[in-house]
Amino acid sequence: MDDLRSRLQRVRGLGSQDRQAGADGKEIGGSDRVASLRARLARLEQGMALSKRSDPSRLANQRCLDEVLRGRVVLNGAGVCYEVPSTFRKSFRHGDYCLEDGLGLDLGGLEALCGGTLGQGGGGSRGSLDGIRAEDLLFLDTETTGLAMGTGTYVFLLGMGFFRDDKYCLHQFFLRDFTEEAALLSEAMNLIRLFRVLVTFNGRRFDVPLLETRLLLQGMTSPFEGMIDWDLLYPSRRLWRGRLEDCRLETLEGERLGVTRGDREVVGADIPGIYYRFIHSGDTRDLDRIAYHNAMDILSLTTLLTHLDRCLGRRDPKKENLLSLGRFYERRGMGAVSVECYEMAGAGGVDEGERNRALFRLACRRRRDGRVEEAVGIWEQLIDRGGDLRPESCIELAKVHEHVTRQLDRAIEAVRMAESRDRPVRPDLRIDLEKRLKRLERKRSRLWGK
Repeated sequence: MDDLRSRLQRVRGLGSQDRQAGADGKEIGGSDRVASLRARLARLEQGMALSKRSDPSRLANQRCLDEVLRGRVVLNGAGVCYEVPSTFRKSFRHGDYCLEDGLGLDLGGLEALCGGTLGQGGGGSRGSLDGIRAEDLLFLDTETTGLAMGTGTYVFLLGMGFFRDDKYCLHQFFLRDFTEEAALLSEAMNLIRLFRVLVTFNGRRFDVPLLETRLLLQGMTSPFEGMIDWDLLYPSRRLWRGRLEDCRLETLEGERLGVTRGDREVVGADIPGIYYRFIHSGDTRDLDRIAYHNAMDILSLTTLLTHLDRCLGRRDPKKENLLSLGRFYERRGMGAVSVECYEMAGAGGVDEGERNRALFRLACRRRRDGRVEEAVGIWEQLIDRGGDLRPESCIELAKVHEHVTRQLDRAIEAVRMAESRDRPVRPDLRIDLEKRLKRLERKRSRLWGK
């Protein structure tokens, strides 16, 4: 309390130094700074009022909160907030992985799979992987009063995990009262600014936009601009599309990470109601379960990143959808890596349809790379199999014989082979085939006079 009083006195002193009375009694000079100092003074006095509030029920509730969450009050220029810090040994096991497994990741490979840049400021040191280490990664998750993105939705628990000084640190900021939001955001954003890579699960569409809304309402600047953004929801969908029922974090924990949540876990839909019960009545029941839920999410984020790294290394076509992964790499201009994925999926996909689709993509890739003979061989193989891709393979083969080998007879033959007795051609492809056949026959007639 003495420290808070001394800070208030210093602020008052600064304000008085900047005020100079003119002849007309008005303040002149440093008016903007005076206004800023007065606003800061008001926030500090509000924090002192909250900390000194003598309502017996509130004091009792504060003691109960300390017993449940075992946190501490933090004072900053925006007021006071409540922080729950904890640390884990690097050897701490969360499911199938130890936390320290996250220290030896292929960050370049993960950037290719997960990477994006928040905001428009992708340039500069924060948006570059140069010199990046595992210690530059921040794992973030929020608990909110609802799923709407409007101004009435608050972030009441903000959790962040990171590696530091030979241990794993977890900091959770809890909103005891809506009047403490500015202080909570100020403290948390100062921590976020120390990191270069933000790791979330659906944070790109939910956590970050919601936090930026809260910052805007408090007149604060966002620390996310230009940060490297690794939202693990999207690479999870790429890797496990068609392999898992869904890609919710809870599903990934059970199916891929070996994580089982204990009896302290709380149903996500119940979380807002538990918090509002605390706000209205001071009832601290189940707040520890919410903190546990948030901590488990952050630890699972950390080990999920490790698991993604392992999947990229082994590329098992039975467990991972390498066809989907190859298409993603191809869209990003990483042709060589996409070819590797197509080859592995074509040899060991989970079913014939997936293997054929991977081979078709591989043939198209070979054709673009100038390896025409290999592409022709793959398309002929697909035509012989007579699967769903027979018409498309015939069309691609006809294109090669028309424009590359200049063998119009073989091009016409390829078009005619598209028809299959057991698999009728789709109407859109049938139209394409009919037009192509007529054009090829006219072209042959002009050349050979037939």
